Amino acid sequence: MSEVWAGFQPEVPGAQAQGYVEGTISGAGAAVLDYLGQGLAGSLVVIDGHATLVVIAYVVAEARRAASGR
Repeated sequence: MSEVWAGFQPEVPGAQAQGYVEGTISGAGAAVLDYLGQGLAGSLVVIDGHATLVVIAYVVAEARRAASGR
């Protein structure tokens, strides 16, 4: 899955990676990249089912993320 992340640049000013995890979901390769930027936090989830690639992006105000304890 590392090639999926090559060149990924979230559109969040000052974004820095906070965590990266690889695994599987129903047998498909999956990866999650968490990042934190200037006032915003987010996650990018990629599920590679070989025939289908699903990408889910999530961005939230950093203060809300901190309040949720995540």
